[in-house]
Amino acid sequence: MWNGMGQQARVVVARELTKLHEEFLRGTAGEVRLALSARDRVRGEIVLLIEATSSAQPASVGGSVMQQVSQLMEAEGLDEKDALKRVARERGVSKSEVYRELQRQRSKK
Repeated sequence: MWNGMGQQARVVVARELTKLHEEFLRGTAGEVRLALSARDRVRGEIVLLIEATSSAQPASVGGSVMQQVSQLMEAEGLDEKDALKRVARERGVSKSEVYRELQRQRSKK
């Protein structure tokens, strides 16, 4: 059941929000699963929050914006605009912020 996301995925189970018996269970998927399986039953309305993970490889996020944009343009045939959008999404910042950083890096050369 949990194998697809991995036991180490960070999750929050929020139960009975805005009610008297409001409860939050936080931890890895494995930890929360263990806590819930120890109970006789789990009742009430539940919201499950799963930490988003980037599809980017950790090493590429650490590189310069110029390197990332160039790599995406070469490897995937993206134009500069689409490469900037992808880098911004992977870094969790706005496209204009990535563009400004790219311009700063270009002006240093």
